[in-house]
Amino acid sequence: MTNITNKQGWYVVADLDNRIKIEWKKGMYNETQRISFIGDAPATLDELAIASALREIGEYLYLNFRELV
Repeated sequence: MTNITNKQGWYVVADLDNRIKIEWKKGMYNETQRISFIGDAPATLDELAIASALREIGEYLYLNFRELV
């Protein structure tokens, strides 16, 4: 998880295993999150796996970076 240098107040987290990236504005995770894939999504990643990965990212951020979400 890092901040985006050219967008003040924005942060990004990446799940490299599932190749998912989420950007959001500090304190407005639910309202501003932008989800994208890093390159092509793995062929084995179906809708349920994507939903699970997004949930895990959200939980990780809440537990470790609560002040940012």
